[in-house]
Amino acid sequence: MKLSGLIGLVSTIFLTSCSLLPLSAEEQSYKDNCQIVHDNYQSYIETQKKFEDAEYNDAEFDWQFWPSTYPVTNAGKSSRDAANASIKRHFPWIDEFVNQYFQGVDRKEFLKVDSDSWFFDGLGELAIGEFFKEMAHGSTFEITQSVLKKKPSADIYELLDSEINEVFSKFSPSDRFKDCDAALGLGESASLAENWYDFGLNGMSGVGLQQAFHVAIALWGCENLGAGYIDYGSGWQRCAGSDFDYSKYATNPSTELTEEERAILAEREANAENESGSTATSNVSPGQFCNNLGELAETESYGTLMCKLVWVNKIRALLWMRA
Repeated sequence: MKLSGLIGLVSTIFLTSCSLLPLSAEEQSYKDNCQIVHDNYQSYIETQKKFEDAEYNDAEFDWQFWPSTYPVTNAGKSSRDAANASIKRHFPWIDEFVNQYFQGVDRKEFLKVDSDSWFFDGLGELAIGEFFKEMAHGSTFEITQSVLKKKPSADIYELLDSEINEVFSKFSPSDRFKDCDAALGLGESASLAENWYDFGLNGMSGVGLQQAFHVAIALWGCENLGAGYIDYGSGWQRCAGSDFDYSKYATNPSTELTEEERAILAEREANAENESGSTATSNVSPGQFCNNLGELAETESYGTLMCKLVWVNKIRALLWMRA
């Protein structure tokens, strides 16, 4: 037998024998904790799938599409109440965190900036920590900022790139298990790493963490202060009493496209068909807002999407939809 073959055989025997060794107490504890994380994450995925599969104009789920000032300027009290109840039901930890964070924050301070600015100016780092604490709930894993940050100077944007398997791999007690997927022997479809692409902090499916917090923050302002920040006029506005009535301003209130819109759509479809060469993939997903009627986007997860006019809460909006 050649030396290289002998070395390979010995290595295989060594690795096999190691895998048959009983787990140490620390390794068994890590495996048990990973199972808790996996179960929590699966529950989170099931919640996200409800948002992914929701129909348009469903008050329980429509808030996942609300742009930044919508809760203040366009959503009436009934819509805000429905969104608030939805967040309390599906993401109670977000509701609890936002209420605790803004305790003692007065009206003047709250209305200085919008909800997105609150997220990126300090709240977001803590919010990401809360997400991983929720995934670790019931385990002995202790989530701290030092665990989440690859380096002390890491900012919010780097934290938003955190991956669940990578975070919990830091608790592995030995080289036997590099992460929770390895400890649990998870196949590809059930693995934490595989599902993270669709249901992570910036996942392609469901409602993103930033969107959930942005709406929860705006709802807190309306519920507790009766107002929210907007980027024009006085810099803030009283929250709307009723849903914005688009029909009063619509020149064509039907769901049909106008002749001008049809012409634009036909022209862009023709241009898209005439383009040659490969098309770069986009990371947009169905239901996200778009800007150019008729624009096409190729995605890895959803195939070809088109920018279409649809109704959302009585308002015609440009959204990415399946072509």
